[in-house]
Amino acid sequence: MHYGLTLKITGIALDCGDVDELINFYARITGTSVFYQTDEFACLNMTTYWLTAQKVDPYVAPTWPESTTPKQFHFEISATDLDEAEAFVLECGARKTEHQSSADGSWRVYLDPAGHPFCLTRNVPDPATT
Repeated sequence: MHYGLTLKITGIALDCGDVDELINFYARITGTSVFYQTDEFACLNMTTYWLTAQKVDPYVAPTWPESTTPKQFHFEISATDLDEAEAFVLECGARKTEHQSSADGSWRVYLDPAGHPFCLTRNVPDPATT
């Protein structure tokens, strides 16, 4: 045990091939703005953490639902209206996956512009309000 030591996750980094495309996608769907950007790295200030995109060459997108290239992680994004949220993320550049795991439609799976899967759901409470 290390008394006085505090560790906190302050950022989530996404590997990608196109920093501008990916960071602007997440800026648009979350209503935030780009805090810092170069051709190799960009950052959004999400108030309690940083969301960053970093260029990796060669970048290989994850595959889903098969795991030829594992997804490694995915975001759960709460939405009050799934149909409205779906229309918005598709307009922003997301792609809806053909395979949908939810039998009742309470969450939906998409791919961001770099191929990372993410879900829109009504099932995950917002930690800021719970």
